Amino acid sequence: MTDWRAAYAGYDDGALALLANAGLVRRAAKVLAAGSVQLGDDGQATVDGARVHLDSRGPAKAVCGCPATGVCVHILAASMAARGATSTGDVDVLAELLGTSPSVYCAAAGVAAVRAAQAEVGAATVSVDGPRALISLPEVQGPVVFVSGGGFAGMVSDVAPARRAAVHLAALARLFAAHDRPWTWPVSAAERVEVASRSDTLDLTVAALATTIGAGLSRATDESSDRLEAVAVRARADGLPLLSRLLSRAAGLVAELADRSDSSRELEVALALAEVWALAAALRVDERPELVGEVRRASVSAEAVDLVPLGARWFTTPSGSRGVTVFVTDRASGELHAVTTSRPSGSDPAFRRDPSVSLIWNSSVARLAAGPFRLSQLRLTADGSIAPSTTSRVDPLGTGLDGAELAALATRRWSELPAGPAVAGFGATRSSSALLAPSAAREPFIDEVSQHLVWPLVDEEGAVLETRIPLDSRTHIADAIATVVEAKARLAFVLVHTGLDGTITGFEPSSIVLTEKTGLTLYPLDFLRPPTPKASKLSALRKRLERQFASLSAPEATRATRASVAPLGAVGGVCAAILEVLEQVAATGSRSLSPRQRSVLRDQAAVAAELALGSVVTAVLAVAEGEHVDASSLYRCLFVVDRARTLDGAL
Repeated sequence: MTDWRAAYAGYDDGALALLANAGLVRRAAKVLAAGSVQLGDDGQATVDGARVHLDSRGPAKAVCGCPATGVCVHILAASMAARGATSTGDVDVLAELLGTSPSVYCAAAGVAAVRAAQAEVGAATVSVDGPRALISLPEVQGPVVFVSGGGFAGMVSDVAPARRAAVHLAALARLFAAHDRPWTWPVSAAERVEVASRSDTLDLTVAALATTIGAGLSRATDESSDRLEAVAVRARADGLPLLSRLLSRAAGLVAELADRSDSSRELEVALALAEVWALAAALRVDERPELVGEVRRASVSAEAVDLVPLGARWFTTPSGSRGVTVFVTDRASGELHAVTTSRPSGSDPAFRRDPSVSLIWNSSVARLAAGPFRLSQLRLTADGSIAPSTTSRVDPLGTGLDGAELAALATRRWSELPAGPAVAGFGATRSSSALLAPSAAREPFIDEVSQHLVWPLVDEEGAVLETRIPLDSRTHIADAIATVVEAKARLAFVLVHTGLDGTITGFEPSSIVLTEKTGLTLYPLDFLRPPTPKASKLSALRKRLERQFASLSAPEATRATRASVAPLGAVGGVCAAILEVLEQVAATGSRSLSPRQRSVLRDQAAVAAELALGSVVTAVLAVAEGEHVDASSLYRCLFVVDRARTLDGAL
């Protein structure tokens, strides 16, 4: 037996079907059974009169003289004959796969596939079936199959031909990471060319941003959003994943603005665009890893850990991606972890807001919320946080929630709560979470100005914290809270988050823990609804809320409601006044300031100088003193002022 046949031993009918289709495989089996295949030792075969050449690269690289394109029935039949004449023996396909240098795989894939593969982010799981390694990717239908002896060229999958090399290479890179093997992407002449390509991408980014804001955000169109998304795709292909993510987020916000969504605001869009502009400017100076971003999720194995569930929150981004964040605490250390997994827009329709659907760690939110559990086969991301790995396993501990354990984690005095998030890095989350142990909960009311349901919680010292639920996107949570209040449920704990809504200072509840007859029960309100009281009682509360909403249209009530929002500090007040003017300029696209706008900016720059906010002063005066407002000065000012208020905790 010659060496070339070894590559065919691992191609079972399933693997061959990925190269062609199941019907063609069945036809090939009949041709082989009929004795119509003559196979030589040199790889030359005759199948029903057609000449076929097989070599050590596997069926995908075989050549047939018949008119058919691709892997035809003759190649399949000849491959089956070669497979039948070969013994797999004691093949260790994983050892073969992992024993090959990544540079070999990258060279076989080609420069274009290497660049595209680096932008593929996610996890991978593998199972071994004799001489085959079946690599499963969450975003790919069916496995990517590595066949012993076939190398990279012999890999097969159901992926479209145009993406096949990149997806296969990404699968191998993820597999190496899953087995704690180093994977290094090549540094070559192609990568040196990529530097010039990245420079072009940054130029395109700045140009798209200038066009978007120059036209005026109030006149945003789908074309503006499409332009930003196209640059996002380019940035991803050029190995700038963080820039790509921020561009996609900005594109989604612009699309909402173009659709005249009630929840969209020009200021939020302008700040998202400014962050993209600032990152592009920073990348021109230094391509530090934290500015480039992670191109794939690197993770390492860790010991099993016992976790206590605190809640879960469902989200949908402006770009259409959706996901879930699960909040847990390490039973041993008391450290709170927020673990997030998501899906891109239009992918994986089974991934939806449903308490019974497996969303993370192959478990549902309902299962995780039932009580403490042990997470084994744990994976940690590069920064040491818990990864949403599909290889991890959840084993309920069956002990139920412990009131004393939760009490040790909870805040009982609202004065101890943080004023806002402490980080302001590119792409950094602006939210923080806290478990509250309120001594009482008051009846909710509607804030018409901010379009929120306000739920006042009282601490052990009598201080009141007005938690807020946006009615445009979280009506189901507002309804659940009204249910809890109407039923006079025994509220034990509330999980809240700050910074989720950049328009106000406040905390948003997402999950509650009730004391019930069977003990403590966790209700992640995006997924699980507390018991409903009698309909008559529930409707009474609804009527009161409806009457209150109607009464809030009065000017006196509106003024009172505005006063209920926490006042801004000195820095926050300056930033708010500056951003109000900048929002007007960004919305209209005007290149000239009105006398009033110029006066406000100058006055606020003087106040900022008294507060020693030198960067803010410089950025504001560049806009206020210029003859015309150019896009770069406007974006720089937006970014600097927003970062100042974020670091001040004004959000």
